[in-house]
Amino acid sequence: TLHQIAKNGSLFLSSFIIFSYWIGLGIYFLLVESSGYLRAFNYRRLVIPVVVFFIIFTFANDYPYNDKSSFYMSRENPKEMYASLDQNALIFVISYWFNSRYFKDLENLRPDISIVPISEIVRPSLVNKVTTGRYPLIDLPSIDSTRENQHDFFQSLISKNVNNRPVYSEFKRRLTQYNYQYLIPGNKFLMRVTGHKVDRISDEALNEYSMKFKESLSRELSDKSFFLDQEMGVRSNYETFLTNFADYLMIRNRH
Repeated sequence: TLHQIAKNGSLFLSSFIIFSYWIGLGIYFLLVESSGYLRAFNYRRLVIPVVVFFIIFTFANDYPYNDKSSFYMSRENPKEMYASLDQNALIFVISYWFNSRYFKDLENLRPDISIVPISEIVRPSLVNKVTTGRYPLIDLPSIDSTRENQHDFFQSLISKNVNNRPVYSEFKRRLTQYNYQYLIPGNKFLMRVTGHKVDRISDEALNEYSMKFKESLSRELSDKSFFLDQEMGVRSNYETFLTNFADYLMIRNRH
């Protein structure tokens, strides 16, 4: 059925092929219809207008204002969090997967950290599964990873590792809401997963985390690159985390 096709992900492939074929026909039609005009057009007429345009454009723009070569906040923001993780940490990430893999694979920063994208647990049929070959530093449960048992697999994966190495996770309510009593404020956007229920977060621990988070946020707010369009990802990460963190505190307070 169509539902089964969509469920295993093959619907995405077929729709992509159809869409690509449709676009290709459109491009071919445009080239055929305009081939005579393109051959007859005198491209030398474009040289002077293009050169004049770029000269005017160059002097009309304020280069120092538009120079963004020193704005690396979208890199430094996650690097600070990643580099300060505990030794041999296991982290479950969503927003920071690309950043973390960049630091580990390209900069060879903290190779001891195991980075597991939550998408591989939520939709293992659409992405690579969590396997020993891909994550040799962590212990894997005996149960298979499927979309139907994502919760059980996630809990088993945590249980197999939480007593052997530090475990951190971004918020993913579908999964992490079942672990709220095991989560404590950890490293900025990453919550620390404990091996036992924590009935109450101590005021000292919460205040220490809040002060560090406040200092980091204040430092970033004072950086004008925080308000640039290309830093939208940084702002949306704050929004997502603060919304989830508020839910987490309210749920913990009810317990």
